[in-house]
Amino acid sequence: MVSFVYKNNHIRILTMTETSNQPQSNETSNESQTSAEFIHSSETNDQYEQAMLEAFVQKPSKMTYYQKALQKMMVTGSPNLQWHWSWWGFFGGWVFLLYRKTYLAALVTFLITSAISFIPFGTFVCMIVLGGIAPFFIVKRYAMLKQQIENRYETEEERLHAMTEVGGFHSWVAWAAGIFYTLLVLVLLVISIVDPSSLHHH
Repeated sequence: MVSFVYKNNHIRILTMTETSNQPQSNETSNESQTSAEFIHSSETNDQYEQAMLEAFVQKPSKMTYYQKALQKMMVTGSPNLQWHWSWWGFFGGWVFLLYRKTYLAALVTFLITSAISFIPFGTFVCMIVLGGIAPFFIVKRYAMLKQQIENRYETEEERLHAMTEVGGFHSWVAWAAGIFYTLLVLVLLVISIVDPSSLHHH
């Protein structure tokens, strides 16, 4: 004979032997309680990790992208360089890194890009490389900030508040970059339109 018992949101199948031997139900109940506590703890931890990443990214539309990047690069528990394509990294380069507050990476990238730009196709090569590895620097910064915050604050509320303060992005960088490149294009257009010989007219 087989019977079904519903308890603590779990359905358990009982055979005839089990139904006639009820004293072991306490042990089963303890196992079910332990399992439920583990599941609850796991779900709570997932919610916390999600909230911390949201506090860092501060753009709901980008959450899925950074979740995938985080899963790919944090397999060992610490950031590992992995190729993860970003069109913002490709077109923005060091400006994109500055936008995401990765200051040191932005500075180093700017210096390298400036040096290589004199080499044929050097700029294009840098664009491709940054398109693939720029997200790594952002994930690395997130992991570093998260560890520092967790070491300093005890409550989840304090940690989320701290991550919100240091995470996010610089909106002014996007505006500054837009204005700069617009002016650059206009200057290049003016130079190409103006007749060079007219500049030497006496």
